[in-house]
Amino acid sequence: MLVEHYGRKDALKAVAVGFIATFIFVVSTQILLAFTPNDFDFAQDSLSTLFSLAPRILLGSMLAYMIAQTLD
Repeated sequence: MLVEHYGRKDALKAVAVGFIATFIFVVSTQILLAFTPNDFDFAQDSLSTLFSLAPRILLGSMLAYMIAQTLD
């Protein structure tokens, strides 16, 4: 849809910005999980459950995008 309205160059720029933002998010969440929590912290297990899958989701979404672009 971005290609139709703004052109191929702007659409690729938007996709690149999205991938960079996702990569920064994954790196920051992995750094967050590397910290040792306080004894009173009750949220670390929940954060670990949520963010431990983020690298796999990033890899899967990038792979799906590459496959879709080669078929397009």
